[in-house]
Amino acid sequence: PESTNNSPEQQCKKHKKSLQFFCIKCNKSLCEKGWEVDHKDPSKHQVVLFKFILEPQNEVRERIQQYRDECEQTSRSMMNNFNIFLKDVRELQDKHNDVMNSSNNAELQKRADIVKKLVENHKKSLKEMQNENLKQFEVINDLLSNLLTSKTVRTTQMPGDVDTNGTLVLSATANAAIGSGQLTKKKAKRTSLKSTSIKFVLQENQIECLDAVYNLSTQLVICLDGSTNTVHLLSINSERNNLVLEHTLDWKEVRRDESDVLCRIAMTSDNTLYAVIMNENDKRHRVSVLRQSDLREEREIDTSLIKEPCREGYRWELIGCGNRLAIVIRLNNKIDKVYRWECVYIYSEERCTHRVTLDIERDYYLVFSLCYIGSHLIVRTSNDSVAVVSLDERDSIRQKETEKKKNENRRETKSGRSEQHGIEERRATDIKHITLIDTNGIWGLVWLGRDGDEDVDGYDEVEEGNRQRQKSAQGYLFVGDYAKDEKCSVYELDLDRVKDGDSVNSRKDLQIIDMFPVCMIDKSNIFAIKGMPFFKGNPSIVALEFD
Repeated sequence: PESTNNSPEQQCKKHKKSLQFFCIKCNKSLCEKGWEVDHKDPSKHQVVLFKFILEPQNEVRERIQQYRDECEQTSRSMMNNFNIFLKDVRELQDKHNDVMNSSNNAELQKRADIVKKLVENHKKSLKEMQNENLKQFEVINDLLSNLLTSKTVRTTQMPGDVDTNGTLVLSATANAAIGSGQLTKKKAKRTSLKSTSIKFVLQENQIECLDAVYNLSTQLVICLDGSTNTVHLLSINSERNNLVLEHTLDWKEVRRDESDVLCRIAMTSDNTLYAVIMNENDKRHRVSVLRQSDLREEREIDTSLIKEPCREGYRWELIGCGNRLAIVIRLNNKIDKVYRWECVYIYSEERCTHRVTLDIERDYYLVFSLCYIGSHLIVRTSNDSVAVVSLDERDSIRQKETEKKKNENRRETKSGRSEQHGIEERRATDIKHITLIDTNGIWGLVWLGRDGDEDVDGYDEVEEGNRQRQKSAQGYLFVGDYAKDEKCSVYELDLDRVKDGDSVNSRKDLQIIDMFPVCMIDKSNIFAIKGMPFFKGNPSIVALEFD
């Protein structure tokens, strides 16, 4: 029989062919012949390419090397600054000695005051540089910690790691380690949302916020200003009970092309910042990883499988959930007055896994008009209604049977291609249009899962049957309303049980006047805009209290 846990460079002892595949259920390496003969049934075997097992390992190596280089560069910069300060201090000491030897008392006092001011300025600059370097080292340290806990741990779709020899090692604690990068490590089960209140407000500044995400490592809210193409970094100051505008980064200074526009940003559970960038000349889109210190593009992810043409009217929306990204394509044809949600592409670890056709008609307005919770997608269709789309094909027996037939047909071919070479395509069949009572102008959708076992945006990494799945579909939908009272309404929903055509009442006791939700900070706080005339307003934090 085939040997177990071998690298792909070795050969199968039975068929004398290279080992290209691995069966996760049997913990066994396979050649092409062994796959076709003994592991053809997908219901009994879970076969993956060695290539897709080793790719995450190579990515981890590259990231670690990148962070190591950044550490060395920061260290060299700090030493250079230290040498400059040391030189200045010695010069000040010489000047001080000259002043002390002077016989002119007036000149002595004047020079002494100058030296004193210079010393104070240098001490202040040195302290600021020290704090900045400490922040940089802390950020890099957090990134490395998150990298080791999230990138090297396989999810239940591929529950193993690969060592340096190419050997697949199945980890019994993989599922338990998945939650290490979550926003809130404490899994406190919540029964009901009791109250909402405005906690922090950035009083002195109003900013335009087209999109926003939260970085757990740096504990910064990253806000995209769509009008000026700048990014604002906000921190939460608990001692002063307010928000602080730490820094503003200008996209225009780092973009590749003068026509590049920063359209959307998203963040995954490993605190990687992604962005949709559009070239205004040819209307082409790309999705890249941005370095959060200066917004420079680190790498571009593969979007070649996206079929929609790059022409006027098509736009890409980007949303993160757990370790997944959703690229939602919308059509905005003003000439023919065709407004539609076209489809959604799901990416896992920067590889496209499947495409779901939507074909959902909507109105023109789009600001903060969709949210992705892993198992479902919620999109605005009109001023007072949304469409709930199930993205999890496991919910449908018919989808399971279709998937099984597709897998069987693929494995009957002699090409040896794995299903990961392409993407699974299907049409969304479970679409529920619901009306949100008490809302007259939807302007922001934010989801919070009800139970404490799932991620903050509702996606449960651990698959243990329908019981775990149902938790991610139960929660609260925060909806901004710009039409009348300019308020945030809260709707308690079970996305699996809501029916097409339902009308849902809001929780009147949870409404917040003059507030528009943007994104989740953690399971008890929402980032929002207060007093916003559409885009512009005071950044705020809304606190949530549960029974």
